[in-house]
Amino acid sequence: MHYHTNNPYPVIAETEYPDFVALGVKGLKPTYAEWHSKQRQSVIERDRVGERPVPVRVTLSEFKRFCDQRGMGYVDQWLLHYAFEHAPSH
Repeated sequence: MHYHTNNPYPVIAETEYPDFVALGVKGLKPTYAEWHSKQRQSVIERDRVGERPVPVRVTLSEFKRFCDQRGMGYVDQWLLHYAFEHAPSH
């Protein structure tokens, strides 16, 4: 398959996921299993349409700093923005 674009997506460690939920990140699934399943389906779909899914690790401290520096609330959509901004450039 020929990939035409890189498409970063956020990855949260299962052990840290409860901390993201406790922070009150709006839009997150209540459990890691639900969130991970949603992410996995998204990756499968990106691959199917010819994109190259690129995982980008997000830690709670990095995500908080990212949002706070921009004056943004903690929303799951900002996880995607974080992934785009921190994805490898190759």
